Amino acid sequence: MPLDSLPIYSCSLEKLLEPSPVRVTSESPLLEVLALMNPAVGSCCEIKASDKLTFSPQEQTNYVLVTEADRLVGIFTERNIVELVASGQSLAEITVGEVMTQQPITLKQVEFQDVFTVLSILRQHRIHHLPILDNQEQIIGAITSQTLRTALQAVEMLKWRSVAQVMKTQVIHAPATSSLLQLAQLMSQHRISCVVITQDEEMGEWGDGEMGRRGDAETRRRGDKEKRESNSQFSIPNSQFPIPNSQFPIPIGIITEQDIVRFELLGLELGNTQAQMVMSKPLGCLHPEDNLWVAYQQMQQDYLRHLVVIGSAGELLGLVTQTSLLQILDPIELYRTVEVLQQQIYQLEAEQKECQQAEEEINKLKGELERLIIERAIELKVTNKELEQKVRDGQLTEQKLRMSEAEIRGFFEAMTDVVMICDRSGKNIKIAPTHPGKLYQPGTDVVKQTLDKLWDEENHYNYLTQINRALDTQQIINFEYRLVNGEKPVWLSAKISPISEDAVVWVARDITEKKWVEEQLEVAREELEIRVKERTNQIEETNEILLAEIRDRKRAEIERKKAETELRIRAHQQEAIAELGQRALAEMELDSLIKEAVNLAARILDVEYCKVAEFLSNLDSFRLVAGFGWQKGAIGQSIVRADKDSQSAYTLHSSEQVVVSDLQTENRFGGSSLLHQHDVVSGMSVVIQGKESPFGVLSVHTTKQRKFSQDDVNFLQAISNVLSTAVERQQAEEQLNLFFHLSLDLFCIAGFDGYLKRINPHFEDLLGYTEAEVLARPLIGFVHPEDVEATVVMVEQLSDG
Repeated sequence: MPLDSLPIYSCSLEKLLEPSPVRVTSESPLLEVLALMNPAVGSCCEIKASDKLTFSPQEQTNYVLVTEADRLVGIFTERNIVELVASGQSLAEITVGEVMTQQPITLKQVEFQDVFTVLSILRQHRIHHLPILDNQEQIIGAITSQTLRTALQAVEMLKWRSVAQVMKTQVIHAPATSSLLQLAQLMSQHRISCVVITQDEEMGEWGDGEMGRRGDAETRRRGDKEKRESNSQFSIPNSQFPIPNSQFPIPIGIITEQDIVRFELLGLELGNTQAQMVMSKPLGCLHPEDNLWVAYQQMQQDYLRHLVVIGSAGELLGLVTQTSLLQILDPIELYRTVEVLQQQIYQLEAEQKECQQAEEEINKLKGELERLIIERAIELKVTNKELEQKVRDGQLTEQKLRMSEAEIRGFFEAMTDVVMICDRSGKNIKIAPTHPGKLYQPGTDVVKQTLDKLWDEENHYNYLTQINRALDTQQIINFEYRLVNGEKPVWLSAKISPISEDAVVWVARDITEKKWVEEQLEVAREELEIRVKERTNQIEETNEILLAEIRDRKRAEIERKKAETELRIRAHQQEAIAELGQRALAEMELDSLIKEAVNLAARILDVEYCKVAEFLSNLDSFRLVAGFGWQKGAIGQSIVRADKDSQSAYTLHSSEQVVVSDLQTENRFGGSSLLHQHDVVSGMSVVIQGKESPFGVLSVHTTKQRKFSQDDVNFLQAISNVLSTAVERQQAEEQLNLFFHLSLDLFCIAGFDGYLKRINPHFEDLLGYTEAEVLARPLIGFVHPEDVEATVVMVEQLSDG
C-alpha cells in the first residue's frame, strides 16, 4: 500500500491553516501583546497569589506574528516570555520587537506539498508555529501543533498506538514548594513547555527532577526495546515499569509556559509565589496502556496541551504533549504500519489456504479410508463365506475332517484373523492356531481355558452376551472390542456366527491401524473446527465494527439533512416576513395586506386553513374578514360569539399564544362550529393588536394532528406583529383625517422644502383657493410680507430640530 493512498496524505492546506493569527507591530508594548494573547486575563483586576485562578482556554493564543508594513519580521511565543521572566527582566518598558524571534521559519503557499512537508519543517527546526506566505510575502495564515492535531484526526492510527509508545520519559519535575521564578528558569534552561509538580521529595536540589536521570541504564534500554517491539506489532506493550518510591515521585499538578505568561500578566510576584498555590489541578492523567485516541479526546474535551502518564500507584512515568500525537504521522512509522498490516493480511490468507488444504486432505483420507473399509469388509465377507463353506463341508464330509494336521495348520497359519469356537457357557473353547499373539499373551496355557480365564473378568460378561445373542437370533453378530496384550492395546473387529444351537465360531480381525487413523482424523477435524471458529469470530467482530461505523455515518447524515431542512424552513419564513413587512411599509391597503398575510401563513406553514377574525366590540363577536381554505361564503359573513368556548375568544381574553394539538381532547375551550364543520384537529392562534384595543385574532388550522414547534408559533406571531403595525397606522390615519375635516381652525402639514403637503377644508373657505392651488404654491407666498422674515427663521429652526 503506497503512503500517498492514506487519507491524511491528501489533507489540504486550508484544513491545516489558522487563517487569522494575531498580528502586532514591532513597536507594540510587550504588556499589550500579552493582553492580546490572553484577553480573559488581561481584562482581570490585580489578584493575590492565594486567589483561585480560572481561565477560558478558547480565548487564548500562544503566539503572535510581528509585522511591519504588512511584512512578517518576527514571531513572539510563550517561550520568549518564559525566557524573559527567567532572566528577571522587567516587562514594563519593553517592546515586542526587542524580544521577538527574528527571521522566523516560514513556508510559501506554492511550496506546500502535503502534511509531511509541514511536519518535517516543524521537527527539523523544533518549532510549533509555521507562518504561511503567498508569492508577495503576504501572510495568509499559520500552521500550529493545535491546527495539525485538529485537522489530522487519524482515529484508527491513534487507536493502534499506545501512550507508552510516544510518551516522553524524560520529564522535568519539581517540588510543590518551588517558586514560579525557579520553574520559569527551569523551563528556559531545558527549553521545555511545562514542569510537573510532585509531592515534596527528599532531594538535594529542587531542579534535579529529570526522569531521564532516574533509574539506571538498564531501565532505559528496556524501555527503548519495548517501544521498538510495540512499534513493530502495533499493540499495547505489556511493559512492567519499576515503582521504587525514591525514584518515581507522585505528580500533583503542573505549571506550563501559558501559566507563567498569565501570572506575569496578572502581576504576581513570581519569586515569592509557590507552585502549589497556583498550579493546575486536578491533573489530566493517562496510563501507559491507554491508546492515543483516549489522549486526544481528553485534550480536546479539557482544552489541555499536556497530559501526565502515571502508573498503577499514581507514580510519574512520562508526559504526552500535542507534539507526541503528531509522531504517529512520521512517514517511517506510517510505512511500518502499512507493512505490518500487509503482513497480517498475507498471514491470514496463508492460514486460510492451509485450512482449505487440510480440509481437502481430510476429505481425501476419509474417502480412502471408506474405500479400505469396504474392501476389507468384502474380503472378510468372502473369507467368512469360505470358512463357513469349509466348516459345512467338514461336517458333511468325513474325509475332510480327517485332513492332515499339516494341511490344517498351514491353512490357519496363512489366515490373518483370530478364529475360535465357543459354546454358550464359554466353558469349552477351541482356538485355531492362526495369530495367538492377538488373543492372549505368549506363554499362556490355553488348555481347558474358559472366557473368564482367557480374558479379563470385567469384559467376559460382555463377550458371553454377544455369543448368546448370536445363538438366540441365529444371526451373525458384529462388534468391536479392545484387548491389552502386554503394554500395547489391540483393537479387533469380531464376527460371531452360530454353527449350531449351542456353539459359535468367533472370527476376529485386527483393526488397530484403522482405529488409529480414525482417531487422528477426529483430532484433525476438532482442530480444524477450532481454527474455523476462531477465524469466524474474528470476521464477525470486524463486521460488527464496520456495521457500527456505517450506522453512525448514516445517523449523522440524517441529522445533518434534518438540520438543513429546518434551516431552509426558518430562512423561508424570515424571507416571507421581510417581504410582508416591506408591503406594509409601502402603505398597502389593510384589507389587501390581511389577505396576503393569510395566504402567506397557510403556504409557509403548510396548513389547510388560515383566517383573521376581527373583534367587533360593540357586538362582542368576531367577523371572519379574511381566510384561506374555508368554504365559499364564510369570508365576511361568518359571525362567531366572543365567548370563551371558542379558540379565538380564548386567545383574545388570555392575550397569549395558543397552540392546540388535538381539538377533541382540548379542555380549555370546545371550539367554534366553524372549526368542527371543517374537521379541524390542530392549530394555533395569536392576537392582532390595535392602537388602543385588540384588532382581532390570526389563526391557522389543519385537519391532521400536528405538533407545532416554537419556531412555527414565532413565525405566526411575526405576521401578527406586521398586521398590528398596519392596523395601528390605519387607525391613526383615520383619526387624523377626522380631526382635519371636523376642525374649524386652519390646519396644515408643511414640508421642509417650503411647500404645504396637506390642508383641511377650512383653508379653501377662508383663503378662497382650491386645495390644488394651495399645495402648488410655496408656504411663504401665503405669509404677510411683514412676517416673512420671522416665518423663515422659524422654519429653519424647525428644520434643524
